[in-house]
Amino acid sequence: MGLVNEAVPKIELMGHVHYIADKIAKNAPKAVAFAKRAARVAEQSHPRVAGTFEQELFAMTFATADQKEGMTAFLEKRPAAWKGH
Repeated sequence: MGLVNEAVPKIELMGHVHYIADKIAKNAPKAVAFAKRAARVAEQSHPRVAGTFEQELFAMTFATADQKEGMTAFLEKRPAAWKGH
């Protein structure tokens, strides 16, 4: 089902949590906010409703300036300069 991506020893857990959080924080702020919203809705909704909501948010990311910056940065092989919009 893909519920677990990896396991770490308990002693390494918080360091790994911070590592993953840092990786997430380096992404486009609007896309991260949309993903967090989708996760919250998924917790409280029927899977079909949650899936539809996630698809709508995903589509909304394509209207953001950061999406265009991300694609341009990828094509130019450079890090993206996220603006949060």
